[in-house]
Amino acid sequence: MTHRPRSRQAAPTAVRTAAAVLAALLAAPLAACTTEAGTGDAQALYPDRFTPEKPDPALRARLPAAVRAAGRLVVAASTDSPPDEFTDAKARPVGWEVEMSRAVAQRLGLRPSYQKASFDSLIPGLQAHRYDLAIGQFGVTAVREKVVDFVTEIQANEGFAALKTSHERVRGLDDLCGRTVALVRGSSESRFADKQQARCARLRRPPVDVKVFQDSNSAWLSVLSARVPLFWNGGTNISYLVDQSNDRAEVVGHYEALSPIGIAFPKGSPLAAPVRDALAGLMRDGKYAEILRKWNLQGGTLRRPLLNPHVE
Repeated sequence: MTHRPRSRQAAPTAVRTAAAVLAALLAAPLAACTTEAGTGDAQALYPDRFTPEKPDPALRARLPAAVRAAGRLVVAASTDSPPDEFTDAKARPVGWEVEMSRAVAQRLGLRPSYQKASFDSLIPGLQAHRYDLAIGQFGVTAVREKVVDFVTEIQANEGFAALKTSHERVRGLDDLCGRTVALVRGSSESRFADKQQARCARLRRPPVDVKVFQDSNSAWLSVLSARVPLFWNGGTNISYLVDQSNDRAEVVGHYEALSPIGIAFPKGSPLAAPVRDALAGLMRDGKYAEILRKWNLQGGTLRRPLLNPHVE
């Protein structure tokens, strides 16, 4: 992940039905596949109770000719981070970013085609132009903006989770020195942990014992099975997993102020600006607020989407 969003709020009861399959998903690797949803049958395939968006002819006219002719938007998704993006019992992608990207595609008059990929493969895949865009709880950072473009969706922070019986607490990154923590490969948290190693050395403390996992499901299982005491990830994912733990786990700390999460594009993509404006339309007509409210993410609401905002 990323910064993987990062809200301190727990998932609502309305989400629990979609989350009922989480235990099964955690126990099995996700198979790579592609799922398409046409604008007319989106609700049949993805029962999210929202009315499909009507295409905006002006936005559609701004699309690259090849995309307009193909009639689809190829979306890479790291489907291992509920409630952002994960898979349901029929292996279909679900989550707030899936719903948001589908509504954007509908407004552009396109069918979204979701291709599952590991988080650490998303940016290389964009650079190789295998996808039109990617979602994966991407924290927007200056380092990433050098190689991909971003359109901001929400703002969030990061969190730490542990079993309640462990009595773990994290008040800041210096607390990690000498402790073991589970991270996701290629995430912002992994990069922050690397930087913290030098800080621990300056403090004359033991280094952080980092356990790197391919996806958040595997990392979370390591905590639930008491093999690793702490999981560090984006706050939306942390809050959701804790909420689904049957009161076994808890949020034990937060890191970072609210910062943007975004949709990623190949650098210089002509699709970025139309997607930004389609998302702005969703904000104006209330669909954006509906989606965030469904997933209890209202605290991350943005006033408007930005293309490549200035970030540290």
